[in-house]
Amino acid sequence: MNFSRLNYVFTFLLCCYFGIFFSCKKQSEENSKKAPKLISEASKKTADSLYEAGKQWYYKREFDKSVTTFLITDSLYKQQENHKRALKSRINLATALQAKYVDNDSILNVLKINIPLIDKLPKEAIEASEYYNKLFEVYYALGNYEDAQVYAIKSHQQLEKIQERDNENFKTTYVYTLRALIINAQELHNFQYAEDIAKIAINFSKKHRYKEFGLQMDLFTTYVFADKLQKAEKQLNYIESKNLVDTSDIFSTFDYYRFKIEFYTKTKKYKLAFKAANDLQKIIDESGYKEHFSQWYLTQVKSDIFLETGMNQKAIAFIEALQIDPTYEKATIEYRSGDFLRLAEAHYNLMKFEQNRDALWRQNTQKALNLHQPKEAQTDDFFKEVSFQNARKKDNLMSILLFKAKTCFEYYKKTDNREYLQIAMHSFQEAHKNLKLLGARSDEDAFIKAEEFDQFYDDLLSSFHDVWTQTQDDSTFYKALGISDESKNLFILNELKRVSEKKLFNNIPKEIREKEAQLQKKLTEINFPETTLKNSNKKEQIQQQLHTLKEELKTKYPRYYELKYNVETPIKTLISRDLQNYNIISYTVTNEHIYIFNDNSGALTFDKILFDKTFQSEIDNYINAIQNFDNESYKKFIHTIFDKLLKPYLNTEKPTLLVLDGILNAIPFDVFRECTSYNKPFVRLNNLRQTIESPQKNNIKTVVYAPFTKKFEDNLKWLPNSLKEANAVENVTQATLKTDAKARKQNFIETAQNYDIIHLATHSKIDENVPLQSAIYFYGKPNQLPSSYTLKTKSLYDLSFSADLITLSSCESGSGMYVSGKGVQSISNAFNYAGAKSTVMSLWEVPDKTTSEIMDLFYQNLKEGNDKATALQRAKEMYVSQTQDANFKHPYFWASFVISGDITPMQLPQKSYTNYYIVIVLLMALFLFWILYKRKKTTKST
Repeated sequence: MNFSRLNYVFTFLLCCYFGIFFSCKKQSEENSKKAPKLISEASKKTADSLYEAGKQWYYKREFDKSVTTFLITDSLYKQQENHKRALKSRINLATALQAKYVDNDSILNVLKINIPLIDKLPKEAIEASEYYNKLFEVYYALGNYEDAQVYAIKSHQQLEKIQERDNENFKTTYVYTLRALIINAQELHNFQYAEDIAKIAINFSKKHRYKEFGLQMDLFTTYVFADKLQKAEKQLNYIESKNLVDTSDIFSTFDYYRFKIEFYTKTKKYKLAFKAANDLQKIIDESGYKEHFSQWYLTQVKSDIFLETGMNQKAIAFIEALQIDPTYEKATIEYRSGDFLRLAEAHYNLMKFEQNRDALWRQNTQKALNLHQPKEAQTDDFFKEVSFQNARKKDNLMSILLFKAKTCFEYYKKTDNREYLQIAMHSFQEAHKNLKLLGARSDEDAFIKAEEFDQFYDDLLSSFHDVWTQTQDDSTFYKALGISDESKNLFILNELKRVSEKKLFNNIPKEIREKEAQLQKKLTEINFPETTLKNSNKKEQIQQQLHTLKEELKTKYPRYYELKYNVETPIKTLISRDLQNYNIISYTVTNEHIYIFNDNSGALTFDKILFDKTFQSEIDNYINAIQNFDNESYKKFIHTIFDKLLKPYLNTEKPTLLVLDGILNAIPFDVFRECTSYNKPFVRLNNLRQTIESPQKNNIKTVVYAPFTKKFEDNLKWLPNSLKEANAVENVTQATLKTDAKARKQNFIETAQNYDIIHLATHSKIDENVPLQSAIYFYGKPNQLPSSYTLKTKSLYDLSFSADLITLSSCESGSGMYVSGKGVQSISNAFNYAGAKSTVMSLWEVPDKTTSEIMDLFYQNLKEGNDKATALQRAKEMYVSQTQDANFKHPYFWASFVISGDITPMQLPQKSYTNYYIVIVLLMALFLFWILYKRKKTTKST
């Protein structure tokens, strides 16, 4: 069908549809009382013709017309009670909306409309499975993997009911469903389940000779993600031995070789990686699809292999031969700057053998940097300190800045030439600023990998530490501490971008977030000659607009502003102004070292501790022994860890502020009291800019959410002692009590912001792999989607609290392993961002009876006027002293509870006896009235 004819047919069919619709409507109104409604053949043909037309519009990329057509066919098929075709229309409608880049939340609402129709289908209808798969697809795109899993499982269950399997539609749907289960399980880090499903899928594909290659690759990627590298290599060899890649299309072939190259590079089998790159090159050259693939990708892969294997001369010759190619200038900035960076690295490596290479190292480094700079900021002077605030492609720029910083610092240590030290320190700080700018951007996803993040700050702080050991200079200490503290916020932003920041901060109006992103993008573009925005007046105008917007954010959404743009108060000023009464110990953990900053009444210490496998194992074993109630085995490690992390920095006269990082978040510091006479509180802060003290509030209002107080079939996770805990908190604080069905997620979202103390007597599941996927559980039923009763950590960034204290009294690790600290810290960060001044949480799952007792004591101590940190410390001490059974004195039962943030005392309401007095007075009045009445009656009778 040609395009002009399709246009005519579409118009004709629309006219037919509306004619039939109105005539049928009129006829049905006349005959509705006389006879059942009959669907005319003309109506069926119109619907079917429109359905085919909708598909044709989609193939022609006329997505608006496709959407309109499928909306009509959906309506027609519903009138005809053709539920199968109505569901298919909605599936196609959703697909067309995806092609229009409509947001997935809107598409989900479109699909939800027809879910009730599934129950009206025959038992073996494959359309139900297809509809479930579409729902899976949208939930998966939203990053809602638990709900996605529900629909993938429903699809699989539906397919298992179907007897007739020897047809193309069933095979396609069945394989799609199994692959959905596999990729979703990978996202949930349930790799064993993904492996099991992949094997089932492969057996099916072999039996039916259907698309085995893709399923074998799913099994390979599962092994890689699970770090089962030997199995992954065996799987690769199997795919190659069976020539399965020959059965795939060119794009799948490209993905196969890309995975293969990356795998062999990761496992340091460079010859195999190089062979795979050459094989792919040959396939592309012979395919006729050369324009679809990046030549630069393959050349950079090969040059990287040369560098990794020490063949620096080959890398130089290879890249320089590429650069004289006439088409080279067509390569992107990323590729060209990457080539200059590789040349710089090769020349730097050769400096060990040839002294004249230093000039070539510097020249190529500058060429790589200049490609990212506006023309007026470009320079050939390697030692000139320049700003990269207006640079483009900042994510690629990071690797060049880091290379320059690291190599200059190494060169300084070899030569003692302070000019190299100066430019190294400047480059490190520019890279840190660049990370801050990237973090503030609203239009990019994750901007640096976790391992790269760790490595960067290890290099940066290591350079500062080297300078500190030589100078003991206060400015070096506070500059390094400030960068370390800012890295805590950057880590949060890095986490947020991993789950797509665009789906977060929904409490900030969409138009403001979009304007912020547009202005940031324009400000970057205006500095470069190839863009249309050249006018300096326009640049000033855009800068002014962005400044005005930032001021609006600072006023209306201060937590968002602080997270993305930081507060400008110097860290030294902040400490002397707000934290002078505390002994400050701040930690930064990288893959190689733990950096410790201690400001003890102006006495400064900046230490670097080797974080090798031995020390990491000791910390792991210590935490594990406590969290799993492993008798006294934790005592084997307690002194070693205490001596390294805490003993040199304690001040017995002052409370201790701890800014923890990484695995240190999981350490219960109160247990270290066994090693010292220190008896002041340990207070945790997410960063030093978090408020530690604030004015006291009056008329404190408390709410307790306890979703699991009753044991019945629909209750998902009964907590036997949670009602006792809730009642204890209610009794001490005069709280509003919301139990079971009143403690639903939606109720929490709508009401929690009205309270000063929020106590959550519930379950929480810590996700150590993706901390922002950690969840707090509310009341729900088994037939509901997980999202209806779980509140993810990432969703807390969309909420707003005015609470002085949020207590989450139960935490558990979803993997069954001990909680390493990242998930707990992530929840604390999120609550703090959402407005909670302080949080009390448990580092591991504690029996709810013990939790109930400690929480009761905590609130009693608060009521007596103690600050929050002291109240919690004393609650734990009182629990241990009151417990008769020696087993229950083990740290497992009491040490898990920690406080983070503001410790200001809280003026809890005293229990009012006014009502009791009123009742007593009324009763006495009634009694007196009765006596008078009796006397009067007696007098009359006399």
